[in-house]
Amino acid sequence: MLRLGLKSLLFHWRRTYSAILGIALCVALIVTSTSVGGGFSYSSSQLAGILTSSPYLVVLNKSSTSISDSRLSNSTASAISHANVAQSCSQLYLVAEIVPDGSISSYSAVVRGAALDVITSMKSLPLNLSHPNLSTGIFVGNVLASQIGVEVGDNITLTWQYTSQTWECLQIFESNQTHDFEVLVSESQARQLAPSFGAAFSLVELKLHDPSQSEITAASLEYSFSGIQVLPERAMSEYVELTTAQLYSILWALGLVISLVMAIGVYYVMHNTVEQSVFEIAVLRALGTSRRSVMTLIIAQALLIGAAAGILGVAIGVVLADSISIFVTYILAGTYIAPYYYPINLVASALAAVLSGIFGGFYPARRAAAIPPGTVLQ
Repeated sequence: MLRLGLKSLLFHWRRTYSAILGIALCVALIVTSTSVGGGFSYSSSQLAGILTSSPYLVVLNKSSTSISDSRLSNSTASAISHANVAQSCSQLYLVAEIVPDGSISSYSAVVRGAALDVITSMKSLPLNLSHPNLSTGIFVGNVLASQIGVEVGDNITLTWQYTSQTWECLQIFESNQTHDFEVLVSESQARQLAPSFGAAFSLVELKLHDPSQSEITAASLEYSFSGIQVLPERAMSEYVELTTAQLYSILWALGLVISLVMAIGVYYVMHNTVEQSVFEIAVLRALGTSRRSVMTLIIAQALLIGAAAGILGVAIGVVLADSISIFVTYILAGTYIAPYYYPINLVASALAAVLSGIFGGFYPARRAAAIPPGTVLQ
């Protein structure tokens, strides 16, 4: 019956190829969304794990909704202290446009301004602070540098709001921290780029003696200093985990909806097949083919369509997921999040096409089996 079903599908090749391509695109959508979402979830989970054991707290203005719009006065930033705080570093946090020398493209990235000796000591950053051009140069994280095509010695123009500054890239560093996606400049350079800050800072980063007491320390600081909010990075990791879990739930719900669409598509294809093959099916019945065999024939055709579409759809989905990640990284110049291909997701996506073929072809198969042999005489 499989051989007979295959011959029938090849005979009506236009209809067959259209059905396979349509279902394959549905499968590709499932694979692409779950893979890109899985990559985001995987990367965020790793980040959440790092943040859980992080010895750092971030102090922001209480009324701010993000780091970039936070403003802390110099007096407030200087006064923040606690027995559990080992080191503190006041910083300017600017989301600026970056244009490498000779490039016609601009990129968005974080420019972090701070006392370079303090942040180097506190975060164990491998910055060369003995460089002779330290006052006129900047440090670029290795991930950001690879994304925008910057090398040591290149001039880079930074623009924040309406102010632009051009500085030389002194060093491309690797810290295995979020700074690998940033530009680090001195506090005085940051104030040249953002004169509207005046003497204010965006945040104060605190390094703790005992990271396990981060929540208690944060509560104590908020009680002692009015007008600030202190974010333990452990709480940030919990938020990341919750957000990724919700995202993944949405993606799987989308996959179920797409599977239903595939089943409906297979149903209409097989329904049309039965409608156009009434004479052939009646001949088979007149020659003694049982109803069970006719049902098997139609379901076999639907199964072949679903299997072929599943394999093709997985291949297309993998290519699309890689392409989307590369494209988004190029446009946004942000963190590259590689798609994460869980084997069970790929198998489930292909299996969804097969099951859609079976369920979509079941009712048309029953209808075909009910065609009376006498139809051929009419």
